Amino acid sequence: MRQSLSTAVRFLVCLACLFSSRAVPVQAGRLMAAEITYGSLSSGTISLPGQADTYTFTAQLGDAIIVSASRVSGSLWPKLRLYDPQGHLIADKSSAIHTEIAIDLVQNFIFLPITTNNAASSGPALQLRPGPPETIAAAPGVYTLRVSDGFNGTYTGSYNLYLQKRNPPSGAASAAYAQNVNGAIAQPAEMDAVTFTAAAGDRIIFGMSRVSGDLWQKMRLYNPLGVLVQEISSAIHSEMNYTIPAGASGVYSIFTMDGFNGTYTGSYNLYIQKLNPPSAAASLSYSQTVSGVIDQPAEMKALTFTAAAGDRIFAGMSRASGSLWLKMRLYNPTG
Repeated sequence: MRQSLSTAVRFLVCLACLFSSRAVPVQAGRLMAAEITYGSLSSGTISLPGQADTYTFTAQLGDAIIVSASRVSGSLWPKLRLYDPQGHLIADKSSAIHTEIAIDLVQNFIFLPITTNNAASSGPALQLRPGPPETIAAAPGVYTLRVSDGFNGTYTGSYNLYLQKRNPPSGAASAAYAQNVNGAIAQPAEMDAVTFTAAAGDRIIFGMSRVSGDLWQKMRLYNPLGVLVQEISSAIHSEMNYTIPAGASGVYSIFTMDGFNGTYTGSYNLYIQKLNPPSAAASLSYSQTVSGVIDQPAEMKALTFTAAAGDRIFAGMSRASGSLWLKMRLYNPTG
């Protein structure tokens, strides 16, 4: 009898430990957490196996959020765990060098079962959008992030943590068509954000070139809702084209970052231009010679001319100075 009672006591103790390890640390940990805000980059170190650093941030309904973590030194596998204001685990991501979590705070949503043909449960509906985030949450308030090692909790090292809103990003620079924007990714996990206003039907080209450092050029384009619509990465120069869909006018965001596991750094130039027609373009006519200069990486110059059906046209371009490799692109009236 004493043995069975002792066994029962041990079971209850272990059960209590189980519940406390899952629920209590998240709530209690907020008392010792560092508070972070959108657009901020934080640095930390996991110096002991099993250690976890805790951060909190406040989110509002409608916020579209991205969180990233990159290893800076050591053997750490960055692991992110995101808890909602009630302490429920809603996202858990880890990777060897760089990891990210995307979350949208939606006011109300319905659950659509995928294993039955029953009607969805009652309640206000979520307006479905292309490219949904990994996680959808419904509660505004204080969210908790825990950073730890993702390889059995045994590796250690330093890391950078970046938090940003995607609709629109906090502290973002604004740009216009035909503008060259200079920037720098100075630390691992860092992202820069640029916003611009676009109208339905705009056909847009984006160019990003490395100026210094070992940065791999990575661009992400988000629509006014904060939905990722296009992404590209390359070692030295990246380009992408996008046409604004009908009914999707508004403020778009370009995020620039390192495309090699989020660890490389350097300066870059970003260029945005509309193709139908290009902004601030010079006009020319047949038999005319035009002089121009490309004086910054990623820069593009645009010229327009009027042509009639059946015209057979020749265009030539020669370098006058510098090391420029000559490149021409011809676009029709629709871009």
